[in-house]
Amino acid sequence: MIYSFDNFHIDSSRRVLLKGGEAVSLTPRIFDTLVYLVQHHERLVTKEELLRSIWPNVFVEENNLSQSISALRRVLGEHKGDNRFIVTVAGHGYRFAATVTVLSATDHGTENVTTIAVLPFKPLVEKNRDVHRARLGHPVVTRPGAVILVPLP
Repeated sequence: MIYSFDNFHIDSSRRVLLKGGEAVSLTPRIFDTLVYLVQHHERLVTKEELLRSIWPNVFVEENNLSQSISALRRVLGEHKGDNRFIVTVAGHGYRFAATVTVLSATDHGTENVTTIAVLPFKPLVEKNRDVHRARLGHPVVTRPGAVILVPLP
C-alpha cells in the first residue's frame, strides 16, 4: 500500500519513505512507527498500542517510543511546537494530523515495475586477457573487470 501526505510518500510493501521523490533513511522501528501512525491517522493511537505493535514481545520503556517520535518529527521537518504531522495527546498517545491519501500500487504506477538483482559472479575468462573466443567462435574484446555477454544458441 502507498500512503501520501504533504510532500511524502510511504510505500509500505517496499519499506521506503520518499520526500519529494528522494528516499529518506529510517531505522526499521522508526519506519514501522510512522507506518502505524499513518495507517491509523483517523484516530488517537495510545502509547501502549504503539509499544505492543512496534515492539511485540519485547520489554521496552516508554522512552524508546518518545525517541522514535522525536526522530520522526525531525525527519518530517517538524520544529518544536509544530504539529503538522504528529500531535502528542499528553498522557495518552499520538495522532497523525496530516491529511493522508491511500493509494494502491496501481494508482501509483508500480504494478508493472521491472526490477533486477545484481548478484556476485565468478569471471568466466582469464584475468588480464584482451581477446577471448565466445562460445560461437567470435572474438570478444574485453578489459579486466568487464562483463562478457555471450549470446546463447
